[in-house]
Amino acid sequence: MGAGSAGDETTTDMLRTATARLLELASPHGADPTVLARRAADRARARGPYHHDTLSAANELALSRLASGHLRHALADLHGLAHTCAHTLGAEHPDTLVVRGNLALAQLAAGELDTAEAALAQLHHDRRRLLGAEHPSTHNAALALALAHHTQHRPDDARALASPIHEHLHHLHGPDHPLTQFSTSLLNWDLVEPTDTAEIG
Repeated sequence: MGAGSAGDETTTDMLRTATARLLELASPHGADPTVLARRAADRARARGPYHHDTLSAANELALSRLASGHLRHALADLHGLAHTCAHTLGAEHPDTLVVRGNLALAQLAAGELDTAEAALAQLHHDRRRLLGAEHPSTHNAALALALAHHTQHRPDDARALASPIHEHLHHLHGPDHPLTQFSTSLLNWDLVEPTDTAEIG
């Protein structure tokens, strides 16, 4: 994202903060990309490049790189992994949907807003159809899509999507659960810069 007005800079900062929080929820806590890279290579040698465990290790590695700020590397990993999962597992396999979501999140972090929003809208549609509207993965896709709507300056669309999920999460987990807090932030669009997460960008 290029330089712009003070409002644009604020939106960019909030996007980075929100993406970082999503990554905190999605990525292996404290995972070292170097360790995960060795694990992925070991699994590929032992079980083959298309084994479920190998693909899972590759996804963990890509998320760790994304959370560590290695955005371009993570994007390349996730593009390739999404193609491999769709080819080997099928386009509608749950693991393929997970990787598609992670790729869209990386695109959002990279400022590819139109691409990310379209991908998240399709992912949300597919998860509703395949898993049901109340499935946790469908909720996660909806929250990510709401974030994308915010970055495209459509707060009403974002709040309409996030509000019922926020109510469900508040009832299920209480106000202090990370997902409840994240949905609250989306409703208020008042995200505060975290102190313990690397900046994305």
